[in-house]
Formats: sequence, C-alpha cells, structure tokens
Amino acid sequence: MSTPQPNAGLEKAGRVKMQVIARAIQQEIPNFPFDSKESKALVDVLRKLADTFGKSADEDQGLMKSETLSMMGLLGNKSPGAGAMAGKPPIPPPPGAGAPPAPSM
Repeated sequence: MSTPQPNAGLEKAGRVKMQVIARAIQQEIPNFPFDSKESKALVDVLRKLADTFGKSADEDQGLMKSETLSMMGLLGNKSPGAGAMAGKPPIPPPPGAGAPPAPSM
C-alpha cells in the first residue's frame, strides 16, 4: 500500500490564502481601540499566522492578488472594476448612456 504524497500546489495555495487572511486581519486592527481585548487578540492571531506561514514572498504576490480579488467577490465587495479584474465581464452601461446624439434637422 502506498503512502499519500503531499501536493505542493495545494500547500502553496493554502499558504497564499492564509497570507491573504493575515493581510485582511492586519487591515481590521485599526478599527478597534488600541488597548482593547479585540485588538490584542487580532495582533496575537496575526503573530501566530506570521510565525507559521511566514510573510508573503515576492513570488506569491501575483497569487495573493488573485486570491484577494476572489475573496472580495465571495464577501460581496461590489467596488467598481472588481469584477473586471477578477476576469468577469464588465457591467454594461445603462440604456442610452454613451449613445451618439440624434441628428439635428
């Protein structure tokens, strides 16, 4: 019977996702009072994630951007252009917008 082999691609993807989550946590820390238990808990979690998964390497930056955009879509972020950057078709303009003016007689 063979032993399952680790999948480097899955591990890399998981590592990148954890780095994206760490970045999201880092961005939320200022929303809590400096000495609050919530702020301290977020800082502790961030330290543990950094110790375990490391800081993002340059080679991961492209993957992190795509994962961030993917997570933004899952979270319902409706910022303009987010869909287009994630490979989704752009939202069409409303009817009549950008239409050429009618000829004058």
